[in-house]
Amino acid sequence: MASDDRNSPKIGVPSSPYLVYTSAGHRSNIKKWVTGKKNFDLWVTQYEGESDYHRSVADFYNERKGGKYPNLHDIYNRWGELLTPYRAIFVLDDDIELSASQISQLFRILERYKLVLLQPGFLSIGKISHEVTKANHFRFARLTNFVENCVPMFSKPILDRFMATYDPGLIAFGTDWWYLHLLTDEERETGVAVIDSVPCVNPDEWLEQKPRKIDQVEPVNKGIEIWQEFKRERGIEMPPGGVRSLGLLSPTALEDWLTLISAPLIRCKTFLFYPHYFMRLKRFYWDIHRRKIF
Repeated sequence: MASDDRNSPKIGVPSSPYLVYTSAGHRSNIKKWVTGKKNFDLWVTQYEGESDYHRSVADFYNERKGGKYPNLHDIYNRWGELLTPYRAIFVLDDDIELSASQISQLFRILERYKLVLLQPGFLSIGKISHEVTKANHFRFARLTNFVENCVPMFSKPILDRFMATYDPGLIAFGTDWWYLHLLTDEERETGVAVIDSVPCVNPDEWLEQKPRKIDQVEPVNKGIEIWQEFKRERGIEMPPGGVRSLGLLSPTALEDWLTLISAPLIRCKTFLFYPHYFMRLKRFYWDIHRRKIF
């Protein structure tokens, strides 16, 4: 179904057991994900802007307005057979800072440790909504009871299970609790992890000084209201004890030991090569000082 029409879908052929999926706009970091050696295919649903903006770097490409999970649900309904060969799918927000080698390593970790759901730990120069998702500098990985909806890597059967029950009326807020609710007790206890040694940056929207696109699609207050209704209807309950770590996951392969040892160097490099965060903090400070916001 290949076509030269700029507005038509670009449908490739699966060439890897792994897929990265994102719904993207202009302010994305997608090109960083595919720079260098990688072990995955990339599917981009573009929700705004020129049609060729991400087409060139994507193995699969289509255009559709809306949020990430509704757009992924639409792909399951329209092209679900194309997803069949994949063993794992990484569903990423388009602004997440990760490299191709890091993404490739996360796929290997998912399968090597028989995980069903994971996320990279978040570095502190970006947004952290839950303390359990903050990257621990001295750990390889931790089993947890939570993986945030902006960076979940699913084993394919778990994502199939979620998409089979998913209602696109729930756009973002609460989707993480929905897919976690669908896990078995064994999967919750031993199959969910935050990978500390392969960290990422989740850019903080107030540093951008621009509104998030998701807030234009679904304002936060509206998203919470919709989630409360979905939660009641489906009997979804928060885990006892709240969001927390369940135990350490220790490396068993030489590659993972090397990842753990080199993690501090990667963090230092990240801080050094993201000076714009500090410039934005400086500008924000002066805005507060001049306008006497507080």
